[in-house]
Amino acid sequence: MARYKDDLAQRRRRSRTLMVSTVLLAVLSGCQGPAQSQPAADAAASGQAEKAAATAPAAAPVAAITRLDPPPPQGSRKYRDCLTAARDDTQAQSRCLDDELAYQARALDQLFQERTVELAGAEREALRAQQAAWEDKTDRLCTATTPASGPGGADGGECRLERIIERFDVLADESFSAAPALSARGVPDAQGALRLKLGDAVITLSSEGCSGQGRMVCQGPSLQIKAPDLAEPQTLTPAQVVVALPPQSGATGYRGPLDTGFADGWHSFALSDLNADGHEDLMVWTGLDGTYGDPSYTYYLYDASTRRLVENRALAELVRGQSVSRIAVGRLYVWSRSGACERGEQTIDARAGTPKVVERKQYNTCTKNAP
Repeated sequence: MARYKDDLAQRRRRSRTLMVSTVLLAVLSGCQGPAQSQPAADAAASGQAEKAAATAPAAAPVAAITRLDPPPPQGSRKYRDCLTAARDDTQAQSRCLDDELAYQARALDQLFQERTVELAGAEREALRAQQAAWEDKTDRLCTATTPASGPGGADGGECRLERIIERFDVLADESFSAAPALSARGVPDAQGALRLKLGDAVITLSSEGCSGQGRMVCQGPSLQIKAPDLAEPQTLTPAQVVVALPPQSGATGYRGPLDTGFADGWHSFALSDLNADGHEDLMVWTGLDGTYGDPSYTYYLYDASTRRLVENRALAELVRGQSVSRIAVGRLYVWSRSGACERGEQTIDARAGTPKVVERKQYNTCTKNAP
């Protein structure tokens, strides 16, 4: 890795050299442009000018354009040393490029794998999709590249090397983040069936039928879940499934973090890491037992030993009668209300084997001491 990053400063100097070169050429072109574009007044004047030019002494030479040295090639120091040693031997240059491409590709793949391990769920899927799109674009751009000379080769080797280096820098940036979430909208058909695709995860609902206005309740549901963490597609059978119809709902299916709350609507299905163990869990909207008829959920937590989703009834019991406001770092933040003034808040820690309430408070919004 050190071999790769040792020329970061070199790439910055190269960028500055290209900028100076562009500015200088623009200035020189501006100076010469008017003289080249001004036409002769008429044919007679043109002839006189040619005659005078033939008898006039030689004019002072135009200042020569300074020829800038081409910027050094991108890549590691070993690659630059290899090209220097190869001199004008194109076969030796091609060997240098092949070796550097292989090295840089390995470095990028290693960094990509490290980034992937750091992410979970939708972020991991988003990064994989982003990388696949980058690879596809690189193939299209660099296959079309036909270098006039040098070690680039017909397959656009220099183009690939430049793009790999740029991509490495993007992934190595500490501020880099993949897209945070995936979502899908849909409503059950007349037979009570629905299929939602969330990246490489698929949720398929079949039921005995769905009915209702604004919120459809599907009876006798069967859910099939396909997701990367699961050993195989898994079938779940909750008591019922609730689907809110647009515009009363956000995404029907959602995959990603839930730490910003449920302000965009209630999801019928949410794939998210609920207990901060690095694996996706599943929330299914199955009832209206929250505060004043808010949604209530069935929680399926991922079991690493079996690679299956397992219903966690203890978590549902702790949330019962309350509304979920957000979920962050393995903690569920829930609230309740009673009458015009009484409010309650609880924090439920789902990170341990058995979820538990770790913080609780009650207050009256009609008093001066309300938070």
